[in-house]
Amino acid sequence: MPSLVWFGRSWRVGTDDFVFTSALQAMLLAGSAFLIACQVNLSRLNYLDDCDTASVAWGRCMMGLLCTNIISAVLFVCTAAFSLHGGVFEVSKRKAVPVMLYINTACIAAIFVLACIAAKQAIFEAETTYCPRASTVHVLRGTVVADFSVFALYVALFIIAFDPRGRRVHHHGNDNASVWWKRFCIFCCRFGKRSQMEEAYTDLAHVFATAFRGFDIVPSDIAAGALLLHGYQCRSRELLSRMVDYGPNPQGHPERLSSQAVPAQRLTPEQRAWAHELQQYSRFFVAAYGWLLFEFQHLGSGLARLCYFDPCMCCRDHPGDHIGQGCFCDVTALLHEARLPEEDLLLTSWDNNVFKPVHYVAYDRSSDAVIIAIRGSMSIEDCVTDLAALPVAVELRDTPPDVPASEYYAHGGMVRCAYNVLDNLSEHGILRQLLCGRFAGKKLVLLGHSLGAGVALILSAMLWSDHTVLRGRLRCLAYAPPGGTVSKALMEYQKSFVAAACMGYDMVPRLAQHTFDSFREAIFDVLAASNMNKNMIFMNVLRTGEIAKSFHPSTSANLQGRRSAESALFRESLLHTPSMPLGETQKLYNCSLMIHFIKAVDVCTRTCSVLGCRGYNEEVFIPVARDFEAVQMLLASPTMLTDHFPDRFFRVMQRSMELLDRGELDRFYTDDISGVAPYLQEAPMHYVEHTPTTPTEINSLLTCGALV
Repeated sequence: MPSLVWFGRSWRVGTDDFVFTSALQAMLLAGSAFLIACQVNLSRLNYLDDCDTASVAWGRCMMGLLCTNIISAVLFVCTAAFSLHGGVFEVSKRKAVPVMLYINTACIAAIFVLACIAAKQAIFEAETTYCPRASTVHVLRGTVVADFSVFALYVALFIIAFDPRGRRVHHHGNDNASVWWKRFCIFCCRFGKRSQMEEAYTDLAHVFATAFRGFDIVPSDIAAGALLLHGYQCRSRELLSRMVDYGPNPQGHPERLSSQAVPAQRLTPEQRAWAHELQQYSRFFVAAYGWLLFEFQHLGSGLARLCYFDPCMCCRDHPGDHIGQGCFCDVTALLHEARLPEEDLLLTSWDNNVFKPVHYVAYDRSSDAVIIAIRGSMSIEDCVTDLAALPVAVELRDTPPDVPASEYYAHGGMVRCAYNVLDNLSEHGILRQLLCGRFAGKKLVLLGHSLGAGVALILSAMLWSDHTVLRGRLRCLAYAPPGGTVSKALMEYQKSFVAAACMGYDMVPRLAQHTFDSFREAIFDVLAASNMNKNMIFMNVLRTGEIAKSFHPSTSANLQGRRSAESALFRESLLHTPSMPLGETQKLYNCSLMIHFIKAVDVCTRTCSVLGCRGYNEEVFIPVARDFEAVQMLLASPTMLTDHFPDRFFRVMQRSMELLDRGELDRFYTDDISGVAPYLQEAPMHYVEHTPTTPTEINSLLTCGALV
C-alpha cells in the first residue's frame, strides 16, 4: 500500500507482496540450476557429462541456463528481502522493489529464450539421443520444463495482478461508480439486460463506489489490516473478561471463558417475553429455506428423508397456492421443519429473482396466528438485492408531526422486495382474509432471517401504516436483520411491535454503510500504527493478539510517537480522498430492541460408555438485551460469518432459552454493570491514539458497542 506503480500503471499488488512469490520462484530456479550443475563437466568440449557426442551449441545453451538460473535465483531472493522492509505504509523502504522487478523480468525473458532454444535442439535436432544414460536425459528435460514453469508462473502472477484501469486516476465518485457498474455487468452477465437488472447494477455500483471511494489499497492490505484489528479487539476483549466472574460450574465441569464474555444485565419481564416469542416462532424462518438447508443439515441424506416423509410428493395434488414448485421438495421440507399440517400452508412462492424473495404464508394453530415468513439470502439474485442498498423513501401514515417525511427511508432493495411480497399477498387474497375474511382478528406475525428479516421489518411498517385494524395484533420478528435496513425515524415508528435477535459476532446485523466506513478506517488506523511488515503479519496469523500489544493503549504508551512520519503522512492522505462524498451518507439501522445471544463459556464434559470415555465442549450462550447503538461496530472474528448460519442460530436459540427457563443461566447475569466503565479506558474495540479519560470519551465507547 499504495499499489505498485510499474511500467507506468498501477497494479493490484503492493511492493510488499513479493516475498512468498519471489521465494517460490527462487527455489524453483535454484532447483533447476542444481539439476544442470549435476550434469556439468568443464573438462568436456560441450560442458556436459555423459553426452560426449552432443553439439557444443546445446552444451553452451545449457550452461547459459545454469548461469541465468543462478543469477535469477539470487535476484529473486534480493527482491523478497527488499519486499520485507518496512510497515505497510512505509513504501519508501521498498523503493528498490520496482527496479528489481524490471531486472527480474529481463532475467525471466532470458531464461524463456534459452529454454526455447534448448527445447528446439533437444526435440528437433535430437540432441538428447547423444546421451546414453536415461537418467541424464530425464534430468536435462526436467530442467527445461522447470524453466518453462517458472516463466509461466511469473506471467500468471502478473496477469492476476493486472489492473485494466491502472493508467486512469478516478478523482470523482461518479467515475468510481461507472467502474463498478461495468464490473457488475460483466460479473452478472447471465442475468441479461432487463431494466430491473440495470437498476440493480446502478444501485450496487453507487454502494460500492461509496464504500471504497477510490482508496489506493490492494486486497492483501485489507487482509493484513483485518488480522491486526482482530488481534487488537482480542486484546480488548481479554481485558474486559478480567472483570467477569461467573462462579464455578454447578456440576463441577471445567469451563473456559469465551472471548465474548462480558458482564450481562438481567432481562426485564418485557425483554424476556420478547425472547420467548422469538424462540416460539424461530422454526418458521428455518422452514423458509426449503430442501437445500434441510439437505445441508442432514449431511447429504436430506432428500432421502423427504422421500420417506412423503413418497408421493412429486405426483399428487397439494392444497394451497404454490408458485415455482416442481417436485415439491421445498414444500415437504417446509412442512417438516415448521411442523405444520399441509392444509395450514396457505401460500408459498419459490419464484426467486432480484427484488423477489422466497416467502410463504401459513396458519399456526398452536398460537392461533398467521405467519408470513420471508427467506434470507440463498442465491446470487438475493445477494444482488442485499447489496442494492441505496436508501429510498417510505410513505407512512400517522407519523409524528415533528419528524419530517424525508426522515422515513429504508434499504432500497428491501423496499422493492416488500412491495413485491405485498402485491403477491393481495393478488392471492391473503391480505383480504387478514383484514375482513377468515383470519380477521387473528394474530399476524411477520418474520424472516437475514434479507428476509429486513424485508419483514419494512413490510410490517407498511401494513401497520396502511391498515389500522392490524395494529393491535401485528408482530414483526427479525432474526439477524441486516444492520442497514431502516432509518432511525422509521425504527422509532415501529419499535412497539418489532423485536430482533442475533448471535455472537455475526457481522450482518452490524453491517451498514456507516459501520463499514468505521471498520475500514479502523483497518487503516491499525495498519498505520503497526510497524510490522505485511508478510510477517501473515506468518503470525495465530498470534495476532501478541502483535497487537505493540500498539494497544493498555500495553503501549505514546502511540502517536511510535508511528513513522511516512505512515502518519500516508494515513492523513487517506482522510482526504478526492472521491470522498460531499455530504454525510444517510444512516440505516435495524431494530430498537435486539436480543443478542452471546457465548459465555465453553463447558468441557466427558461421557463414558463400554466403548470408552469421550470428551467434548458445550457452548453456553446467554440472551442479553441490546439497543441499536450496541451493534454499531463490526468486529473482526473467525466466526463473524458462521454465527449468521440459520441452522446454527436456531439450535443456539432453542438451547439457550431452554437453559434460561430452567434457571441454569442465572449465574451469568448481574443486576448492575455500571462498574464496567473504568475497564473501557484501556479496552477500546477500535484503535485510539490515547487512553480515554473523560466521561464523554468513556460514554462514547459505551454507546458504540465496545461491550459487544
